[in-house]
Amino acid sequence: MEKYIVLFVFFTVSLYSQSYDNSAVTNKSIIYALRLNKGDDIKYSLEQFAKKNNITSGSLLTCVGSVQKMAVRFAMKNTVDTVIGPLEIVSVTGTIASSGVHIHIAAGDEKGKVQGGHLEHGTTVMMTAEIVIMTYPEIQFQRNIDQKTGFPVLHIEQKEQ
Repeated sequence: MEKYIVLFVFFTVSLYSQSYDNSAVTNKSIIYALRLNKGDDIKYSLEQFAKKNNITSGSLLTCVGSVQKMAVRFAMKNTVDTVIGPLEIVSVTGTIASSGVHIHIAAGDEKGKVQGGHLEHGTTVMMTAEIVIMTYPEIQFQRNIDQKTGFPVLHIEQKEQ
């Protein structure tokens, strides 16, 4: 991953996050903006950025750019498929937890056909990827295996102040 620019913006936002078994409230957020360059792996870069900046709870606000290839896991499949580009990113969304990232991506080809799924390692930037992340310093995201589904699901906890 090449150099990136980090923009810190502090502001107040009312956020109420809730799932079936936990919830947390935060009034402070930090925004990070970064740009990935040709050849950068999007998932790996986000994992490293989160680790370097000690991001334990965050969400992707936006990502625009293009990819050379997109490695995704489609719904109800356990294998990773690779879609060869060039592809224009039309959507990236997800969460960043202390235990990893959970991101979905959609990208379209030169005819406008869009494919998407669970972002995997191996999705590489073609020209650039401009990413904005919002973090929540007062709460902690953690992924734990759900006994009902067998999948890691998001748990939200208020951090001790």
